[in-house]
Amino acid sequence: MLDQIKDYYGFRTDSEFAAHLGVKPQVLSNWKSRKTFDAELVYNKCKKLNPAWLLCQEGSMIGGQHAVQEVSEGRMPYLLKKEINTLEKQLAYLQGTYKAIEKSKDFFLKVIQEIEQDLESKKKLLKKS
Repeated sequence: MLDQIKDYYGFRTDSEFAAHLGVKPQVLSNWKSRKTFDAELVYNKCKKLNPAWLLCQEGSMIGGQHAVQEVSEGRMPYLLKKEINTLEKQLAYLQGTYKAIEKSKDFFLKVIQEIEQDLESKKKLLKKS
């Protein structure tokens, strides 16, 4: 959960995120290892979070009208680069899958033709008997 918040706000390191929260990096590290955190402090520092998500993991992470990202202009290129990287990976995976399907297509067409020929010859044999 803390990593999701960190990513949403565009912090590159835990130290940056801890500074934003006003805690020492060791405190943030302890929260992560214990899987707990000061929800009130996090909510007060990250106002756009949905309190239901923060407390119960219900609903979306960002509440209501605040669905637009709260990031400084300096962090926007980082977030865009991250999204571009994710999209490039997805595109490469899909292109690879498509190529594999294209290669398999010829094989399947050949097998289908062989089965159709075998089927026709068996039907002819059946008619002769």
